[in-house]
Amino acid sequence: MWSAAERKANKQPNNILASLWAKILEVMADMDREVVICTCKKFRSWIEAVVQANGDFLNKCVCNMH
Repeated sequence: MWSAAERKANKQPNNILASLWAKILEVMADMDREVVICTCKKFRSWIEAVVQANGDFLNKCVCNMH
């Protein structure tokens, strides 16, 4: 989500921080609400899986794939 916002905000150069900040806010406000909700839900479930795995998420995922 952030990379998409970053691409849109950086399409035109922003030579001062205030203009960059305003563009980021504009881009974020224009994002589709359902996309933001879906992205946040996916991120939350990923974080919960990491916590459940006691930080050993990648090893447990790889082991479960085989």
